Amino acid sequence: MIVNTHSWPLKTIFMHNHSLFPFLDQTLLVSALIEIDIRSDEDERIIHRELDELKEFNSWLYRLKTSWGFIIISQEQYERTYNELAEKRQNLIMQMEQLDQRSASQAEVRKIACMLIEVNNEFDEYEDAEPFRKTVFSWWVIPHWLETKLIERNEVVIRGYGTSWWGITDKAVVHPTTSEVLKHIYEEISIDRAGLAS
Repeated sequence: MIVNTHSWPLKTIFMHNHSLFPFLDQTLLVSALIEIDIRSDEDERIIHRELDELKEFNSWLYRLKTSWGFIIISQEQYERTYNELAEKRQNLIMQMEQLDQRSASQAEVRKIACMLIEVNNEFDEYEDAEPFRKTVFSWWVIPHWLETKLIERNEVVIRGYGTSWWGITDKAVVHPTTSEVLKHIYEEISIDRAGLAS
């Protein structure tokens, strides 16, 4: 057997250890069940109502036009920075109102006003950002524990119908076993297990 020097043990786990990654052989089954469910009458549905809602994680990117050009940022980074800027702007507005009430010096007012202009300009860039969906090249059914780890790493995940799907956005990844993200998760699990064993 020829072994690629860049390969790693996860490939073996995918093929042989379905207790760790029990999802490769589920993809067609889950797709079929959802298709049956969609075509069934209301009283014949297989899937429970409370599991129907689809939730998306990390499906979007944002294109921002800044003073130095265009940048692309993740959904998580966009939402975090947008909320921070909104809070900062609100605090500066409140500070300006307090300065007006206590007859502050022109220097104090000018300092807060300059900060507010700067924050407003940056906030406007985020307000004008253009969201667009990441391109997903393949979908894989995954167990719920892996869903959490993938979301933490900013991977596209959709949860619904009691199942989780991982959307692979790297064109070079033709199978999950070739994903660097999964390699890092496997290494993390191995370290955790080694720690428990010692």
